[in-house]
Amino acid sequence: MNISQFLSLFETQMQDQEYEGASRTLKQLQVLGMEEPQLQLLTARIYECTNRTAEAEQLYRQVLKSSASNSIINQARQGLQVIQDQERQKREARIALEMTEEESKDHSLLLLLPIAVSDREQKAEGLARIFNLDIYTARSVLPTKHLKIYRLGRYGEMKVYAEELKKYGIESLPIRLKTIESISVYPVIYLEEDKEGINITTKDKDFYVPWQLLPRMVKGQVPIIEEVVIGVDKKYQIAKAEQTKDFLSIVDLHCPQQQMIFRLQDQQYQFIQGKRFIGDNITMMARWKELIAWLEQTGNFAIVDDFLPFAEMALLYPETLQEITPKVNFARVKECLWDNSFHLYSCIFFGR
Repeated sequence: MNISQFLSLFETQMQDQEYEGASRTLKQLQVLGMEEPQLQLLTARIYECTNRTAEAEQLYRQVLKSSASNSIINQARQGLQVIQDQERQKREARIALEMTEEESKDHSLLLLLPIAVSDREQKAEGLARIFNLDIYTARSVLPTKHLKIYRLGRYGEMKVYAEELKKYGIESLPIRLKTIESISVYPVIYLEEDKEGINITTKDKDFYVPWQLLPRMVKGQVPIIEEVVIGVDKKYQIAKAEQTKDFLSIVDLHCPQQQMIFRLQDQQYQFIQGKRFIGDNITMMARWKELIAWLEQTGNFAIVDDFLPFAEMALLYPETLQEITPKVNFARVKECLWDNSFHLYSCIFFGR
């Protein structure tokens, strides 16, 4: 038999799903001197039909790089497209299955965690594949310094995407907005030191918490905005504009075992009560810094202190932020989504 006859036999065996016979025929074609790209193409087809899709894809891509035949290149591209279509169909089926769960229908967001710059090229291929992006767009999407909100949708869908991304080494977090609402937040009035823990007086009740139950501290500042007169317009009416008057410093102490956050704010904290640090004539800012320094030295916290770039990005999603109750204890004249953004930021790290 010549190459043409063995090729005809191979096609018949593939149609009849006789993959072991097709593999033996391939060996005969190799002995007869069939060119390597075509052998790789036929091998990839067998792999594709025997649930070895990763190996099939690798061979198809090798064919694209090594073959000069338009016919073989087109067949390799078709093979890759089939694999990707099957992958997408499986993903859609998994999402449909997830959506049968009640909580999977809740509003949520998908966060991408920063990656190393050196990994961007490789991981961009995975992102591009999952979300059907071109490689340039995928590279620009992947964050290398800060958390990034990438997608909004239903929780079940975001969970599946997170699992798919993990296969390509891309860490992400599907965040369900209702989970954020379930975390209790207690505004702290003052703190008192104890031997193995801390006494926390809040607006509602008092707590004693051992240090080991407070694994994380989240820090941030939100602007205090006021309207100021900037002049008179053409109709001789007073013109006003918003400007930042000051900043409210916030520190959250996480107690995930009790589903609680203890929230300290510099303008609400009662420095004249609880643990004392320095003289009464010192500024509030100095007292606040002393308080936070003591907490950092005494507790064993994982400290999160990168709120500003997250807030600047999160403010691009005002409708999502409006779904979040900010739980910042500060009287504002009008809504300020910086508060909502900080609460989201803190809760992202809760229990992680």
